[in-house]
Amino acid sequence: MRKAGDVTCEEYATALVKRAKYYRYMNHWIYTSYDLFEKTVAAAVALDARVATDGVEAIAPLYGLCIPMKGTAAVVDFPAGSGVGILSGYVPTKDSDLTTLIKQRNGVIFGCTNVPEFAANWVTANPASGHTRNPYNHKFTVGGSSGGSASAVASYMCPIAVTEDTGGSTRVPASSNQNFGFDPSRNHYPNDGNPGMTFLCDQLGLNARSIADIILYDKALTAY
Repeated sequence: MRKAGDVTCEEYATALVKRAKYYRYMNHWIYTSYDLFEKTVAAAVALDARVATDGVEAIAPLYGLCIPMKGTAAVVDFPAGSGVGILSGYVPTKDSDLTTLIKQRNGVIFGCTNVPEFAANWVTANPASGHTRNPYNHKFTVGGSSGGSASAVASYMCPIAVTEDTGGSTRVPASSNQNFGFDPSRNHYPNDGNPGMTFLCDQLGLNARSIADIILYDKALTAY
């Protein structure tokens, strides 16, 4: 739709931010992200300005797609603190490598999703950001530790969301929220700036509602 001119990046981002704020009780995002979502809209406006000057292909291959990062990633615009309230006020010195790559591919960072403290649980809850709810039944778990990402996707807050997996943190939330989970091999996506529990097992991935969306995202990040 963006390529066809049926919607602008700003319109798309604004609609998603409005939806995220309306459903704040679901606790999809780290609590600090909600007050910072204007940065998502501002990034979308900047992409539209580039289109006006250089044409729509100037914002390929992601065309302003809004992508939430997991709350363990270093994201300068959306400090997350890995689900630990006392750390949420500390701003990273620079973006994680995957955050940078998504921006380079003309995606828009859509906040940081909720995680258990230090991403060390299969139940996504922490004292600062609350307990992430499952859209299918609020009594059900969303899994963890990428539960905020998975629930946001399942709730149609976004088509895809970044996850990270050590021993099931992409796959368990995917199963709990009826998503597709992509847990690729180590270093398929750059890991720098995303603290892990192990050297060999941790790997960034994603949740999506369709395999087609996973393939689109993967091509955008790896084929250019």
